[in-house]
Amino acid sequence: MSWAELLHLIGKYAGLFVTSVLGGGIGAYVGSYLKKKAENLATHEDISKLVDQMKAVTQATKTIEATISIDLWSRQQRWEVQKAALLDTLKELASAEAAVWALVWAFSRKDHDTEEGKQNRREANEKFAKAIDAFWRTNLATSIVCGKEIADQLDNIDRLLAKVRNRARAGEFAEI
Repeated sequence: MSWAELLHLIGKYAGLFVTSVLGGGIGAYVGSYLKKKAENLATHEDISKLVDQMKAVTQATKTIEATISIDLWSRQQRWEVQKAALLDTLKELASAEAAVWALVWAFSRKDHDTEEGKQNRREANEKFAKAIDAFWRTNLATSIVCGKEIADQLDNIDRLLAKVRNRARAGEFAEI
């Protein structure tokens, strides 16, 4: 074998060697690059999933907070309406109570037959009628917004006032 053939053979194998080394290096680089790219893509997908989950949790939290807030606001408004209705009814009840005691006083006086006595009883009846009408109006509103238990108690009070009025008109003061 001559030097030229040997050089040609070495050149041929050196070219294959260099090509193999370069190919292997490029393959290793590309493989490593693609592996890193795949890891980054997987991490990005995981982060995207986490972000989507966080968005869903945040939205659910906001929905729950809004529901609780609306619920609380509704209960507060209902309480305010009930409180106003009860206060109005109690005010009118106090007026009706004062009117029924004025009626008892007017009918318990001994001047039944005098014009002044008749006038006192007529005025007491009128004041009681106005006071009890106002009580009934607020009682109805309170019964609607406060429920059956309050309505039942207010009805008991109304019956008691009617009983006192009827006994006063009948002259049964011992019972009162």
